[in-house]
This record gives sequence, structure tokens and C-alpha cells, in this order.
Amino acid sequence: MVRVPEQTIERIRDGNDIVDVIGGYLQLTKKGQNYWARCPFHDEKTASFSVTPAKQIFYCFGCHVGGNVITFIRDYEKLTFFEAVKMLAERANIPLEIDEGPTTDKSEVAKLAELHSQAAFLYVKKLREKGSAGAIEYLRRRGITDETIHNFQIGYAPEAWDTLLTEFNRKRVSSELLDLSGLFTKSESGRFFDRFRNRIIFPIWDLQGRIAGFGGRTLSDDKTEAKYLNSPETPLYHKGRILYGLAQAQKAIRNAQTVLIVEGYMDFLQLWQAGFQNTIAGSGTAFTPDHARLIGRFAKKAVLCYDSDEAGQQAAIKTGFLLLAKRLEVAVLEIPPGEDPDSFLKKEGKETFQKQIQQALPFIGFLEKHFQPINMESRKKSETLQMIVEQARSFQDALFQEFFLREISKRFQVTFESLMNELRRGRQGAGSELNVIVTPKEKNFQNLADASRYHLLQILLLPEEKYRRISQAYLPVELFEHTLYIQTAKALYSAFSENMHIDAAELIDTISDEGIRSFLTRLYLESDALVNPDKTFLDCMRHLEEQYIQSELAALQVNMIAAGNDEAKILRLMRQNQELTNKKKELSRIYTPQLFEAELPESD
Repeated sequence: MVRVPEQTIERIRDGNDIVDVIGGYLQLTKKGQNYWARCPFHDEKTASFSVTPAKQIFYCFGCHVGGNVITFIRDYEKLTFFEAVKMLAERANIPLEIDEGPTTDKSEVAKLAELHSQAAFLYVKKLREKGSAGAIEYLRRRGITDETIHNFQIGYAPEAWDTLLTEFNRKRVSSELLDLSGLFTKSESGRFFDRFRNRIIFPIWDLQGRIAGFGGRTLSDDKTEAKYLNSPETPLYHKGRILYGLAQAQKAIRNAQTVLIVEGYMDFLQLWQAGFQNTIAGSGTAFTPDHARLIGRFAKKAVLCYDSDEAGQQAAIKTGFLLLAKRLEVAVLEIPPGEDPDSFLKKEGKETFQKQIQQALPFIGFLEKHFQPINMESRKKSETLQMIVEQARSFQDALFQEFFLREISKRFQVTFESLMNELRRGRQGAGSELNVIVTPKEKNFQNLADASRYHLLQILLLPEEKYRRISQAYLPVELFEHTLYIQTAKALYSAFSENMHIDAAELIDTISDEGIRSFLTRLYLESDALVNPDKTFLDCMRHLEEQYIQSELAALQVNMIAAGNDEAKILRLMRQNQELTNKKKELSRIYTPQLFEAELPESD
């Protein structure tokens, strides 16, 4: 299997700041030394997901998932460990050194990506064959060039119900993978059918350069059939995180620091081939906060190039507020009634279109022009302002929120105080604002020994070798008693036997068990609370051994009662009792600071 040298993994970890990486996926709020967000791995209203820059780790106090930057990318993007390392290496421009083994185990996502690549190849091939005349004619009529067709691998899905299925059956693709891929529908009897039939196919790439899904435009005259059909959610394809064309446009968007957002595939392709290559489109789904967050990784400004009809204008309002909430500057392209970006560009030409982009209305100006507050009746104006205030509630930047509402108050001719009162009133009743948990809940240890086990595991994550040497010599894993603690101790001792100096971040990478890895992450996150680790370590070691001896003494008492009149057995048990009592008295002498300098007995 593929193996990446530890030194390379360490360079990749060091080259990808965890706040920068996770901040590209989540809206992080700084509180104290840490950053907080709502957890992407479970549903929650309160932000319990913590990112600690000093230790380069994350941890969710809600679902107890945790790890480092590689762990996050692996779990969020649903990759293998190697795929996550590769992705971060490319992000940091670090050469990826690998040791190739005899076999490479592919993840489920990697298999689906390979399947989609093969499907795209087949669709492209079918576009060149005889039965695709209708598809070619449609693309020509819409002005799509051969170069664009080639660059975006536009294809054709024939009308037959089993074109793609036959190909994958020939390649012996498992029925489980077919079902998972989203490329097929399944009857009640379990029979598969091609999802896309008699449609022009638009492959949708993710930011890793993989074809993750498809959009299909029907060529049928049947009005009951959906004009556009898109891939469903799969382990590979997440509609809320993918934008059509972003994989190809990201460089141009970064260079311009401005993104043009259109609604559909054809609008995107027209703008792209006209030279507007900082353009993206939705992928057959409503615009989401994740889309806005994704765009914020590449641009500072967004120009909404939506249709001029009412549906397009309503979409612009919703999208604009989502982008503002992620601190992007927003403007709206003005095009004449009855036009869409595609038709307007073809009719007026590139120069006029460019001029319209430069003169695009700032979002507040667009709201004023759309709603025309000067002509609104009181009730309608009140409802509109309530909607605007509700949308502004999601703005994380308090200063920007105030400036925005002040400008709205001028445009809609209401007092700023009335808008702020509405904002405060909504906050008191809503419960939707970002509540940040600053510290983990107090742990309820059953007894002193239980607390000692927990803190000892914490201390073993500190970089000092002395704690690790002493614990291995004096502390068998069985003394940790609880299953999770024992498994964690075994994992730590195993790692220490390979490398006594391994740091916590690297150690977390070596743990395959998700429960142990998350537990270790939490322990590491809380280790700063250890004020005097030397004293805590010695006290905890003594408490644990005292508890062990006390339990042995209690067992001896039971055995002595059970021995009845067996004097020899009673005598033997009494000697054992005395030895344990003497050993207990010696503990305070053993567990002193001198232990850190002593020569230790060899551990098993």
C-alpha cells in the first residue's frame, strides 16, 4: 500500500495552518485563544466545535469528534488518509514523497470518482456518434463552440435505459457501488436503470479535480419531464459544497478577487467562452451558506448575474444576503426585462456586458430599486423590513451589520432605532444566534482514582519523556480499569515503544480507532489546564496504586473470612496483608520528585 514518510507528513501538517484550512470550510468565530463554529459532523444550534491554533487541533464538545488538520480534511471530504495528505500537500505546494507498496486500498469516494470519470468518458464518446444529432444541433443553436465542448467534457446520454449500465456490467462493477453512485435509478424489484437518458450531459467537478456528479438537459418534447436533472447526493457529490465551474475558474477568480455568479450551465459556458473566466454557476440546487463560504475562499466581491424575471430577482436577494453574511461585497448585474445573461451577452456583445458588470448595482441599491420603498404601502414596507432585518441577523461582523441597517433606514425612510429594536426583539425570542461554549463541561469523576486515570492520560501527551518512562515502568494498563482508558493507554504505550519522543499531533495521526483518536484530541486540548504536571503526575500515580492496594486488602479480608479454620491459609493471607500494608506506607516515599531522576525498573 502507499506509505508517506513521517517527515513528509510532519511538513504537510506544519505547512497547513489548521485555522486557515478549517476557516475555508466553516465560519469561525474567535473567542479567547480558540476559534469556534457549529460542528459540520452533527446538527447543532450552539457552536461546540473548537479549533485550537496553538496545538493545531480541533475538537467538538458535542459529538466528541477531534483530530488535526489531516483528520479534518479526511473526515470532511470523506477521503482516505493518503488522499487527505495528498490534498494538503498540493495546497501547501509541498512535494509528496511516497513509498509504493504492492497494493493500494481505494476508498469508497475514490471508487465513485473513478466510476464518474468512466461515465463522463462514455457520454463524451456518445456525443460523437450517430444518434447524437439532436444534442449537437442544440449546442450549436445555443452557440457553444467545439473548444468549450471539449474543455468541459460535455457529452450525451442516449435514450436507451441501459447504455451506462451495460458498460459498467461489462466491467463487473458491484451492485452496491452502482446503487451508491447516483448514476442509476432502481426499481422496486431491484433492477437498475440509467438515471440520465436522452440528455446533454454537463460533468460537475469538485475542487480536487474529480468529476463528482452530472447535470443533464433534456432533449425530449415531453413537458412533464424535468428540463434539467442533476445527480443526487452521494458520498462523492455534496450539492451544497460544489459550484459548477469553480474547479476551472478558481485561478481567474483569485486573480480578479471578483466572481460572477450565474444560475445555469448554459449561462456559465457562454460567459466562459466570451472570456469571463471568473464565473461560476449553481449545480442544480439552491444557493446555500456553504456555497457562500466556499466563494469567500477565493473572492472578495461577487456580482450576481441572474435572470431579469421575478424568480431571478428573488434568487438574487436570497443569494446576496448569504454572501453578505460571509463578508463579501455584493453587486447585482442589471439586464433588460425578458433577458438572461446568455441572451444579453449574445445580443449586446462582450464590451457592453463588461461595462454592465463594472456598473453593477451595489446590493443595497438593488434592494431599493427592486422594492421601491417610496411607493410601498405601510404594511408591505413593514413586512419587507422585517425580512431584511432577519437576514441581517446572520451578519457576523457587528460593525458591518450596523452600517448596513443605517443605510437601509435611509433608503426605506425609517429610523435606525426602529430597525435595531426589531433586531434585538428577534434575538431575544429566536435562539438562532451563535452561542459559543467557551469551556468544556465539568467532568463528573466517580472518585479520586477515576480522576487520576484521566489526568495521567493527559500528562502522557505532554512532550516530556520522563512521564512516559515512569508510567510504562510502574503503571500497567490494567490499572486504568475502564475500557476506553485501557485502550487509550495501550495505544499510547504502543506508540511510545516505537518512538518515545513522538509529539501529540503526530501521535493522533497514528491512531486508527476513531473513538480513541477523539478522546486523545480532547485530552490534548485540555492539557493546558495542568498547572503543575510534575506534582499532578506523582499524586495521580500514588492515588492509583493506593486504590489498587486498598482493593487487594479488601479481597484478602474476604478470603480470610472464607478460610474458616484453615490456619495455614489464614497465616499466608495475613503475611500478604502485612506486605501490602507496608507497600502502601512506602508510596509517599516512592512518588517524590526524586523518581524523575531514579533508574527505573524495566517495563514488560
